[in-house]
Amino acid sequence: MRTKFVKLCPAGCMALFQVLNRSIDLAEEVILQKRLPFPSHYGDAFVVLKEDKIIDQNTCEKMKKLVTYRNLISHEYYNITPKDVKKILALVENIDIFLDQIRKIF
Repeated sequence: MRTKFVKLCPAGCMALFQVLNRSIDLAEEVILQKRLPFPSHYGDAFVVLKEDKIIDQNTCEKMKKLVTYRNLISHEYYNITPKDVKKILALVENIDIFLDQIRKIF
């Protein structure tokens, strides 16, 4: 199983990394469009949106958790385990929820 994981993880992790980056980009774009305070950290972008009632508390927390995993992919790629990938995949559906909440304001 580990050998298969090592072969498949780079492509899957990079796809996840790109999706997570686009989610952060979208959060920051909404912040700019609405002239909200710009965050100093990626996870804080979702806090700003929550404080402006654009997304709910649960979505904020889940997206912040995804940012943590995004940072793991980016900075500690060699430490990612199959368990980490499963945790990320379990949270990915929250990106759809985030997108649905963003759509409501536009």
